[in-house]
Amino acid sequence: MADNFNARLYARGYASSVVSRAPTTAPMQPNICAPACTNCGLLECLCRPRFFAGQLLTEQDLNRLDYYIRAKNRMHNLQLHGWGVVNGLQVRCDSCGSGVIVGAGYAIDPCGEDIVVCNDTPVDICALIKRCQQIDVTCVPSTRNASATTCDDVEEDWVLAIRYSETQARSVVALRSTPSCACGGKGGGCSCCGTSAKAAPTPPRTAAPECEATAICEGYAFDAFLAPVTFVRDGKTQLSGGLIDTFECCYAPLKSSLPQAPTFSGTYSDNADAWTLWCCRTKEAMIGFFSTGTQANCTLVEKLQHYSCPVLTSSQYINGSALFQTEMTQAVARLRLLLVEAVLSCLCTALLPPAPCGTSDDRIPLAIVTVRKRDCKVLRVCNWTSLRKLVLTAPTLDYWFGWIPLFSSIQDLIGEVCCTDLKLPPREVVVGNTGALDAANVDKAAVDKQPPADNSAANAATMMLNPTLDNQRTAENQTLATLIMNAFTRGNTSLDPAAFINGAFGFSGETKLPLTDTEKANIGPFLLLHQLAQPIAASVATTPMPSDQTATLASRVAVLEKAIAALGGKTS
Repeated sequence: MADNFNARLYARGYASSVVSRAPTTAPMQPNICAPACTNCGLLECLCRPRFFAGQLLTEQDLNRLDYYIRAKNRMHNLQLHGWGVVNGLQVRCDSCGSGVIVGAGYAIDPCGEDIVVCNDTPVDICALIKRCQQIDVTCVPSTRNASATTCDDVEEDWVLAIRYSETQARSVVALRSTPSCACGGKGGGCSCCGTSAKAAPTPPRTAAPECEATAICEGYAFDAFLAPVTFVRDGKTQLSGGLIDTFECCYAPLKSSLPQAPTFSGTYSDNADAWTLWCCRTKEAMIGFFSTGTQANCTLVEKLQHYSCPVLTSSQYINGSALFQTEMTQAVARLRLLLVEAVLSCLCTALLPPAPCGTSDDRIPLAIVTVRKRDCKVLRVCNWTSLRKLVLTAPTLDYWFGWIPLFSSIQDLIGEVCCTDLKLPPREVVVGNTGALDAANVDKAAVDKQPPADNSAANAATMMLNPTLDNQRTAENQTLATLIMNAFTRGNTSLDPAAFINGAFGFSGETKLPLTDTEKANIGPFLLLHQLAQPIAASVATTPMPSDQTATLASRVAVLEKAIAALGGKTS
C-alpha cells in the first residue's frame, strides 16, 4: 500500500464492501439550509486492485475497482476542467405551475461528479424554500423593496442549486453463502479446496434473505438558499479571483503582523527607543513570514537571526546620535528591501495554481429565483448570475466565438500554406544564332545562369510566401472590423431605440444615428458588440481620475519639472 495515501478517503472507499446507499429523495438533515460536510474536491492517492490466477474474488474487490475508476474520473473532471455548469440547465418559470423548470443539461459538481439532467424537470421551489425559511419575527426581509409596506409584500432572492445524488435500483435476493476456502492459516498460507485440507464450513444464515441492489443510478437533487448580499469594504471596490485571493492570503497576514512605524521627525535619534522597538518587531515578523509557507527562505531567516537592530546607548557620547542615525537609516533600507522581497514572494506564490483545499459545499448554483414572500409566487428568474459558475470547455468557446471569422481565416491560411501543391514552371530552351543547339554542344553553366523567359517561378515563390484569403473571408473580416469600429466610435452616445427598431425590422422614420447597412445586415453581432464591447471601451476611456491621484500626479510633475530645469541649467 502506498505510504502517502489519504487515510480518510481510503476508508471511505475501501474499508467497507457495502455500497453507499442514497435515498430516492433528498435526506432530511438537522439543518437542511447548511451544506453537508462532504469534504470533496481533495487530491486522493489511490490504490487499484490487482487480480491473479486462482484468486477468490469477492464483492470487496469489485467494489474497490469501481471506486478506483470513479475516483480517477472525478479527479480528471475536477483538476482538468473544473466544476460548474458545462451546458444547458437553464431555469425558467413554469407557466403551468407555481414553480420553475430546469432544462436538460450537464454539470460537474465541486466533488468532480457528473450531473446529467436528461429532460426538462419541474422543481417546486416553494417546497424547497419552506424547508429553509425561518419564521420572520423581526420583519426584516432578506432583500428590501422600497415599494413594499409589509413583510409579506417584500421580494426575496433565492438561489436554486443542484447537487449529485445516487439511488439504488434492481434489487434482488442475495444467494446463500457457500463453503469457501479459508486463508490465513499457519504460516500465512491458504488451505485450498480440492486438496487434503478440508474447507471450513460456513454456518448457515439464521436471518431472512436480504435484498441487495444490483445497480446504482446516478441522479440529482435540488436545494434552495438565500442569495448572499454583496458588501463594499471601506467604500472601495476590490477585485477578486483565485489568484488575487491567494495573494491576499499571503499578503494580509504579513501586513497585519507588521508594527506601525513611529513618526519620523527628521532624525531617528529623536525617538530612538521607538525606532529600535519597531526594528526588532519588524525583524521578528519577517522571520516568521520567511520561516513558514511556500515563501520560506532559510537563507534570509539565518541572516535576519544574526542581524541586530541599532541601539542608542549611553556610551555613545559625542557621535552617538550621528552613528545611530546612520545605522538606523541602513536598517530601515534593509527592512524595506525585505518587505519588497516578501510582497514579490506572495505574488510569485500566487501565480502557481495551488493544490485544491476541498470544499464542504457540493451544490452548483443555477439561477436566482425572485419570489414574493406572501404567496411564494415566482416573479423573476435570472440565469446570468455571478453565482452560476461555468466550465469553459472547447465547445462552449466555439459556441460563443464561432461567429468571429478570424478563426476560420487562420484555418484557411494554414490550409493554403500547407496543402497547396508546388507547380514548377517548364524549363526554357537556350536558343542560339543558328537555332536550337544540339544537346552535346549546350553550355550547361550558361543555361543554369540564364533566367527563364518569364518570372513564373519567382511569382510562384512569392505567392507561397504571401498567402491571401479568398473574397468571402476577406468580406467577412471587413464586416467584423466595421462593426467593431462603429461600436467604439459611438463612444458614450446612447443608441436610439427607434433607430435600432427601424434597422432591425425594416421600419422607416427619422432617427438619430441610424444603423448602417452593415449593422442592419448583422443585427446579432451588432447588438452583442454594442451591449458588451462598447460599454467596456467607454468606461475605460472615460474613467475619471480620483482627486487624490490627481494631486499625487501634479506633485510628481512638479518634481520632474524642477529636475528638468536643473539639468537644463547645468547643460547650458
